[in-house]
Amino acid sequence: IKSKVRGNLLKTNFEEGSVVQEGDLLFEIDPAQYDAALKAAQATVSQAKAAYDTAVLNFKRGEGLIKDNFISQSDYDNLLSRQLQTAASLESAQANLENAKLELGYTKIYAPFTGRISRAAVFKGDLIIPDQTELANLVQVEPVWVNFQVPEKVLVTAQRIDKVDGEFDLQDFPVKIRFPDGSMFDEVGKMNFINNRVDATTGTLALRAEFPNTQHMLVPGLYVTVIIESPSTEQVMLVPQRAV
Repeated sequence: IKSKVRGNLLKTNFEEGSVVQEGDLLFEIDPAQYDAALKAAQATVSQAKAAYDTAVLNFKRGEGLIKDNFISQSDYDNLLSRQLQTAASLESAQANLENAKLELGYTKIYAPFTGRISRAAVFKGDLIIPDQTELANLVQVEPVWVNFQVPEKVLVTAQRIDKVDGEFDLQDFPVKIRFPDGSMFDEVGKMNFINNRVDATTGTLALRAEFPNTQHMLVPGLYVTVIIESPSTEQVMLVPQRAV
């Protein structure tokens, strides 16, 4: 998480390592200079609006006067030009006002999504440099994405199964996870990304599966074993190994 404006940090509004909700206020940067800039922009808009209103009135008077030849064409053109110029100045002032509002709003930094936040990387009074100073790190914990690769041989086999059954594609294959301690993850995932080419150097295809993570068992950066099962099952008779 980084700031879009420069200033000194006033306050941190979260517990480090906790889960924050989308829209929660995380950091506050000193808004004094941006509040002053906003007031200045509002004053400029008022001045530009007054100048524009006067130019409009003068132009309307000129329209009546030129019909009776009380003013010259040159004077009339000047009135029109003045109206157009003040209109442009007003538009520019309004744009600057909107920008000042945005910058003032950027002094409060909110969570862009729900997730677990790291420890704060800055402290009260620190100077925050826009787009450079890292304030904290936020990761999504629900749902989570698991990235993995499958050998091209497995890919061909899966495509052959898909072609024979003709009722599902690779994204229909259920995906399960085994933790490093050998236990299985309770939730079943579904592939939401399949790369469009095989990596020629490794002979693998990159895939990604999405898993619900209601208990927050999956942590970003965790290494797991991915198990892909066929969506169709068959009932078969098996003989116990010790009977063979």
